[in-house]
Amino acid sequence: MSRRFILRRPADEDLDGHFLFIAEDSVEAAVRFYEAARAAFERLVEMPEIGALRPYLNPKLLGLRMWPIPDFPNHLVFYCRIEEGIEIVRVLHAKRDVEGVLESE
Repeated sequence: MSRRFILRRPADEDLDGHFLFIAEDSVEAAVRFYEAARAAFERLVEMPEIGALRPYLNPKLLGLRMWPIPDFPNHLVFYCRIEEGIEIVRVLHAKRDVEGVLESE
């Protein structure tokens, strides 16, 4: 069985929002962002332990890891390992109240 990534709906919406925001300045940069995010997801599937393990009080977030998107280091992928590969929980900009957003999950 090949490993894969699964995007939770909020993570998919995060990607769309970042794409649209970046596209306001440059469609080319927005496409590069999307491609970099997809490449990051694929890398995390292959090496899920590379992300930093994040401690949160919310038990639903146990095992949550974080990895920056290459070339877009302020965009952070929050994910957890699952049997099939990884599940992308959120893709958040570092300037957001990341902990607050994740704790409300």
